[in-house]
Amino acid sequence: MMAAVLPLRIRAREHRGAVLVHPVGVLDVSTYAQLRDTLIKYAIEEPAAVIVDMSELAVPSAYSLAVFSAVSTQVEEWPGVPLLLLSPDGAQRARLLASPVGRFVPVVPDLDVAMHAIGSTPQRRRSRLRLPATPDCSALARQFVHQLCSRWDIPAAAEDAAAIATELVENVVQHTFSAPDLRLELRADMLSVAVSDQDRHPAVLREAVSHAAPSAGLAIVTALARTWGSTPTPNGKIVWAVLPLG
Repeated sequence: MMAAVLPLRIRAREHRGAVLVHPVGVLDVSTYAQLRDTLIKYAIEEPAAVIVDMSELAVPSAYSLAVFSAVSTQVEEWPGVPLLLLSPDGAQRARLLASPVGRFVPVVPDLDVAMHAIGSTPQRRRSRLRLPATPDCSALARQFVHQLCSRWDIPAAAEDAAAIATELVENVVQHTFSAPDLRLELRADMLSVAVSDQDRHPAVLREAVSHAAPSAGLAIVTALARTWGSTPTPNGKIVWAVLPLG
């Protein structure tokens, strides 16, 4: 008889703007996806950082540590939230630092060091607008983007950001049964535009209808943004794009 697969027990709490995630159990092939998805879920809420307390997480195989590199890479561009590993145990900390994950993810001994490490992260400005699933929602999205770009003193980014917002919002209205939730964030020299919906199907790039016609849908996003992606959430997905400024 095969032994039952036990999921991780994962607790989380807020700490000075960051989220401290405390997984308890074994990290292996059966719990890899659970931990990955949980960390991404907390990251897309845009805390100051996601800090993983490793003190009660057993990792029989070093290969499983790749989950942290994968999450760090995925959230690096958007939402741009740093991931840190907290390990009070010196021997465990040394193993983490010696592993490949130590090259990608900071490993710290306590919360004070973690908060000091993220204390120099750039300030963020955020705003969010819940839109109705109606034909005029893209006009509302464009107006919202132009107003924010003016308020944040980045008028040169307004047209591209509004075009991206329009495509993402219309994609939701046309291909899902949910209302779009638009959010903008300004950090350092980047502006991100993200739209969430309640449909779990990932966003797909549509090709131009013909050589004479302009590119449709997310092809416009690809042309304007430095990078874009589709990130699953517990209730659907977020499609996001990052615009460089300057």
